Amino acid sequence: FIQSELERASFYAVWAVAFVTLGARRTQVQLKSFAGMLGELRADPHTHLQYRIRLKVDELAKELSLEDRGRALQKALYADGTDAYYLSLYRSRVLEVLIPDLKRLRGLVQHDHYHRFTADAHLVLALREVQRCKTQKRGLGVLSVLTKDLTAQEWWTLKLTALFHDLAKGGKADHSTEGAKFVEKYFAEWNYPPGVSEDVRWLVENHLLISTAAFRQNPQAQSTWKRLFDRGVHGRRMTLLILFTAIDIRATNPEAWTDWKAKLLLDLFENLSSPQARSFQKHLKY
Repeated sequence: FIQSELERASFYAVWAVAFVTLGARRTQVQLKSFAGMLGELRADPHTHLQYRIRLKVDELAKELSLEDRGRALQKALYADGTDAYYLSLYRSRVLEVLIPDLKRLRGLVQHDHYHRFTADAHLVLALREVQRCKTQKRGLGVLSVLTKDLTAQEWWTLKLTALFHDLAKGGKADHSTEGAKFVEKYFAEWNYPPGVSEDVRWLVENHLLISTAAFRQNPQAQSTWKRLFDRGVHGRRMTLLILFTAIDIRATNPEAWTDWKAKLLLDLFENLSSPQARSFQKHLKY
């Protein structure tokens, strides 16, 4: 409760300063529908508009069926957006209305020396990092080569993974496994395509797998290959999982992301894609 109230106090403090210093600009904007609200927010995600949306978003969401909520999330996130826009989706409470389990993460502090941000902030920053990796051609250093051939659907898959990968944090069970269950629950309600649902579920369930292999194990060892191949790490999923590992690190603690880690992740990708590894994978099937 305290964490949630601190989040609210933080927003209203920022809004009060903005109101005094900038004036109540665009207060005449009419928020008559959820879709219209998203359009206004994308056009100009200023703090005053976020404040007005916070007051009306629950009322506007009542008109939405479960499938409508899935379509609204896609409308909000599928197209490219600015850093300010993605932050505004959270601060205006749009994301938590569409994904109610986000409320549990408000201000949730992760008590370790690695996570720099609260759990809710981390998810929003991960979403932002997906967009940055898409628009900034060298944003991931040498690892950026893996982003060149990604389709619009695969970028959408990464954005959904960003929102769901730590959604189950704060509970007693393994958050990767429980997060995968959230994907199944919400995507079924939203009637998302089975292919997207299965890819995101798999990425969420395995999002911590690559860090261990790349940074603590030998990427040339057959034991490493077998461990990853047995978990389904190959093909396009391998590319997405390695990219998301980098995105997760950057959203966890920007100072923890280095050129050295980018090189280690690329080395792992190249080793898993090598003729020797592919031959070994075929051997495992027999």
